[in-house]
Amino acid sequence: MLFSGVLASTVLLATGIHAQIDEVIAGWAPMRRQSPEGMVTVHTVQVGSAEGSKRFYPDSLVVEPGSMVQFQFHPVNHSVAQSTFEAPCSPIDGGTGIRSGFLAVTPDSATMPVFTIMVNDSKPLWLFCGQKNHCQNGMVMVINPPEAQDRGIEAFRNLAMTEKAGSPGGGPIIQPTGGASPTGGNGGGIALPSGRSVPSTVAGGRATPTQDSDQFSATVGAAPKQRSHAASLYGLLIVTFAIIGL
Repeated sequence: MLFSGVLASTVLLATGIHAQIDEVIAGWAPMRRQSPEGMVTVHTVQVGSAEGSKRFYPDSLVVEPGSMVQFQFHPVNHSVAQSTFEAPCSPIDGGTGIRSGFLAVTPDSATMPVFTIMVNDSKPLWLFCGQKNHCQNGMVMVINPPEAQDRGIEAFRNLAMTEKAGSPGGGPIIQPTGGASPTGGNGGGIALPSGRSVPSTVAGGRATPTQDSDQFSATVGAAPKQRSHAASLYGLLIVTFAIIGL
């Protein structure tokens, strides 16, 4: 009887762990949403985590042209900025790259800031968090990584962790003043500006907004905060191993 009870408990715990893992994976899976032009695939990227990690989840993403990527910001204060493979922690010169500016969120907030871009082609988009030392701690990602292994996400992260903070063009991203919206993307990505508008035309890698309201704008507080799964998964694993060891 004792063995049967232990076995049943182990099966239930394993089922719970599997269900939570499936839920985490589903949170990263691309969604399809309705836009004025029809169905659009929207990929979700978590910027940081409830536990305060300095990572993007996922940190390597393959996105078809015409799809969107929505960055959801966790506490406390992060940004998304475009760089190059050779200089991971330095924003693209001339202010032409994707730059969200800092989007802060408190740990007890029920919503999180979001920043959405449209991907126009399959060229790599190298991105990093501009908060001080976050990039140097490995908070980088790539959209549409090259096939070459020596130019993948791990190679990019290794370069970032060797780049000095405060180097020319490095350091934190400064939030635009005067109500400026996030800048457009260079090399395949376009940032949708705030104010709940969508681009009507694209020229020189920038978005020309219309006044029509749309759900794909870069908005603050538009996404419900997701539950943290790391602690609960860890607890379930500990209990499972403890029962097995009885």
